[in-house]
Amino acid sequence: MSRQDYAMRHKALGLCRVCPLPVVEGSVTYCNYHREKDRINGRRTSKNIIVKLRNECFEYYGKECCCCGIRVLQFLTIDHVEGNGNIQRKKLFGYNISGVHMYRWLKKNNFPKGYRILCMNCNWATRYGGICPHKLER
Repeated sequence: MSRQDYAMRHKALGLCRVCPLPVVEGSVTYCNYHREKDRINGRRTSKNIIVKLRNECFEYYGKECCCCGIRVLQFLTIDHVEGNGNIQRKKLFGYNISGVHMYRWLKKNNFPKGYRILCMNCNWATRYGGICPHKLER
């Protein structure tokens, strides 16, 4: 029996595509166990894609804060040089959204100028104070 015949037979009988357990309510293909397993694998794959995309952006713009020089990737973020990020994201996406949407847009548009890498501390300091304390120390 071919794999396709097996899958078609199981579907007709209301059984899981992978095992002989009944399909769970709300699913067309899987039992509860395989549906949950598929969901977990999907999340893991999605997370890996986002991390890879984020790293590509940081590779292009530099892997350290332009202000203080910190290199811990978990602390770094993309910053708009002009300080108009909120307005630009609303124009691009229809509402203020960031993260993976912004990383995709940057890559799709060949990493345009006007962006830099800042750590979250420097980003918040420039956002709310105008000048980062690291620059005031110098």
